[in-house]
Amino acid sequence: MNIIYVLKDNSPEIRKQIEDAGIHVCICAEFKDACWLDYLTNLNNVHGVGYWGEGTNSQKEELERFVSESKNLIWCNSVEEFITDIKKSKNNDAISV
Repeated sequence: MNIIYVLKDNSPEIRKQIEDAGIHVCICAEFKDACWLDYLTNLNNVHGVGYWGEGTNSQKEELERFVSESKNLIWCNSVEEFITDIKKSKNNDAISV
């Protein structure tokens, strides 16, 4: 089962902390409107969330779409929790939803 870990934060410092922990961060996390980060266990790297593309009207709309269309979301309260949960998922210790 694919699980999506979500951190409602994103900054150069946070991305560096994640990368320093040995976790790959996609370039899309640096996009101007990528205000959140997510990690899908089946993709094995961190991506940005919130930048909108064709067919969406705003960042708010994109975030609402992400939440409504995504299943098995686990919300992380800090970058440390985000990193810990990602590392656990890599060791097959993922939280079951």
